[in-house]
Amino acid sequence: MLQQVKTRKSNRIPARFKPHSIVLAEQLDVLFNRAYDKESNISTGDDTAISMSRLRNACVSLQHILPLALNKVSADTATSIQTSGLNALSDFEIWQELEYFCINEINDVKLPSYATRIEEALENIAKFHFYDNAINAPFRLVNGATSIDITKLFELEFHQVKETRKLLKKYLDYLVLPELSLKDSSIRDNILKTATAIINICLHDTFKNTERVKLPLLATLKDREFVSSFICNHNFRTFLKFILPDVWGKARVNQFKTEAEVIGYAQSISSKFGNEVDAFLKNQIASASEANTTRVRSSTLSFPRWLNSAGSVASPIIKLLSERGIQGFAENGLQGFKYLYKHYQEETQNNQQFLLLLNAALDLYHFVTGEKIAKESLLPYSLGYYLKESDTTEWQKHEWVYDNAYKFYQNLVEYHKVFTKRIDGESIGIVTLKGYIGSMARALKENASSLTDEQMKLIANHGVHAFVENNCEILKAIREAIQLKSKQGDLSVFVGFCW
Repeated sequence: MLQQVKTRKSNRIPARFKPHSIVLAEQLDVLFNRAYDKESNISTGDDTAISMSRLRNACVSLQHILPLALNKVSADTATSIQTSGLNALSDFEIWQELEYFCINEINDVKLPSYATRIEEALENIAKFHFYDNAINAPFRLVNGATSIDITKLFELEFHQVKETRKLLKKYLDYLVLPELSLKDSSIRDNILKTATAIINICLHDTFKNTERVKLPLLATLKDREFVSSFICNHNFRTFLKFILPDVWGKARVNQFKTEAEVIGYAQSISSKFGNEVDAFLKNQIASASEANTTRVRSSTLSFPRWLNSAGSVASPIIKLLSERGIQGFAENGLQGFKYLYKHYQEETQNNQQFLLLLNAALDLYHFVTGEKIAKESLLPYSLGYYLKESDTTEWQKHEWVYDNAYKFYQNLVEYHKVFTKRIDGESIGIVTLKGYIGSMARALKENASSLTDEQMKLIANHGVHAFVENNCEILKAIREAIQLKSKQGDLSVFVGFCW
């Protein structure tokens, strides 16, 4: 009996691409034949061949989305795909443009659940066609074994995606440097959080509805005043330092790995500061249990480590340390600590780590001087009240008044200063003083909606004097607002009386 020879069945999928590119249809036909040969063991040396089902699933996505994308890409890109088919993808720029518009057409197409993601479909087919499994699609940022999906960028305009991708690729090449010793998860986190920050900038009205949108992204990133409000994590700040060191300060590559290196760096700032750090570290370790030694060492040295890695951001406080050691931080109204605290507040996405080094700096100061500084005292809008009976200090924060009525806040500060020091017959109890100041601040904050923008501007610029201008217009408006709330039951008579 003659052995039956298995024959190929004609495949109808490639023919569906003929209206868009005859060359592409012929190339896909070749790929289906190769996939068939691999599955049927006719060909055993084709390492890049993928399964028939995987190829079909990729073609399903491409079949539905390619016609839409060809209407959106540039004329040159469309012509290249029509005349060269898959060979056009050897040009990275063409592949990147096709991929971008394919992804952005996905919302207008209902694909079967088994269809491959369009960007992966193109990648699978390209690897198969070019006999090269090492090929990576443009939506991946790759360096060695690190591969990061950046399709989140594709909500931006195409020219923004291209520029951002180039910048992120440079950043990735920096992050994988052996001397940085970063884990793959940290590298990935850096790239994706930086991408998110750039997306936030490009989609914000202050960018897309202004002339900035016409400029290269790099030109916008040079604008410190504009970009600073978008710095929501230390990853983006490090990216800015790496890309634009002349504007944002130089990113430090050398990360200390040993205790001796950190102490040596502290000594390079000043021998006084180095000796303080060394003595403090020994004291902390001696007081720690064996199980906590590593954690204590890490937290204690977090402050000098940050000074090294922060670049130009740390320059003003390094100058204080070089002249007076940690004691220099307390001069000029706690200038050094307030500067550090300001950056702690800005590190909204990484504030626990920054709080660790802020506490390390405060603990170092306490160890060297014996004086304890409360973090609340570093706030520009915080007032302290020392309670002699309990030997404690309570803090009152007036952030809203500080931000919206600065001169009025200064009036509260002056009032606080006078009556915390007064000891004559006109003095008042500290608890009463705290209540008075709190009531004045709340009265303005809770009734600001009853005032016009111009009236609030007067208060911000002239403080309490604004209340009696224009025949006490502002004072009357606030009183009327308080009375109305009391009548409506939104405010107790007692609180209204206090205000």
